[in-house]
Amino acid sequence: MGKGFPIEKPCSGSRAKLSVRKKMQNTPENRSGSGTSRVPQIPHQSVVGTVNTLQLEQAVEMRRGIDLNLPQELKPCLVEDWDLVNKQKKLYQLPAIKTVDTILAEYVTFVKSQGRADNREYSVDELVVGVREYFNKMLGTQLLYQFEKPQYAEMHFAHPNIPMSQIYGAPHLLRLFVKIGAALVHSPL
Repeated sequence: MGKGFPIEKPCSGSRAKLSVRKKMQNTPENRSGSGTSRVPQIPHQSVVGTVNTLQLEQAVEMRRGIDLNLPQELKPCLVEDWDLVNKQKKLYQLPAIKTVDTILAEYVTFVKSQGRADNREYSVDELVVGVREYFNKMLGTQLLYQFEKPQYAEMHFAHPNIPMSQIYGAPHLLRLFVKIGAALVHSPL
């Protein structure tokens, strides 16, 4: 599990015990002539108790992240994208012909055209707002390759009041879907 307390694997539904190293303290009550008798004392920073197995499993799951399964057809696009930018040192033309905002708007239109009588229309609007917000927040720090960062700085300087989702396109949106699972772990939902 990495850092933290070593935990023994309990049976399903039981409680796991935390193993805590004990520090021995020399006390006057327990000295037996030699002065070397010691009483176990738990360090101040340690926590003694039990952890519910379900809570433990949830914590481990949260550390892993949220897995988004990309369709197999999109994986070669990611490889080609990486090759174009990192090996061939090419940049995408900006603003993109089809921006992230355009792609997301087309997705909303598609879902709503399916005509389902449930709450999907509201859900898709909320989903798209979240994806757009994550894209705009993560683009400059997590979605760009090193070679693209000067171009981003130029775009940001030239268009300071325009969200990057109105400038960047599909390749960068695809990169978001690779990274968003890990980002969701660190945000309050």
